Amino acid sequence: MIDAVFRQFGEDARWAGGDVVRVRRKVLDSMDDVAELNLISRREELRVRQSEVASPARGDVVALVDADGVATGEEWTVSGEPVLDRNRVWHMPFRVTAEAGV
Repeated sequence: MIDAVFRQFGEDARWAGGDVVRVRRKVLDSMDDVAELNLISRREELRVRQSEVASPARGDVVALVDADGVATGEEWTVSGEPVLDRNRVWHMPFRVTAEAGV
């Protein structure tokens, strides 16, 4: 099931200058109550299967590639510690370091 999700919804990316892997970006919303205010915060995380990247690390650069393996110009940098879930998928915060066409 996990492999099918990555196949269907993932994007090809070159991980840390190495192999092309399949990654997923996920937007997560959380609600926090501060005093009498309900605040909604949004964050994005990057996901990659452990079978493709054994040990991602803070500072790894991930570059999106097209179907031919050519960089699109969009790059992200892992900005926090990766966490491995029970399905063997790494979850990690990232920041955009280059945008396509900019």
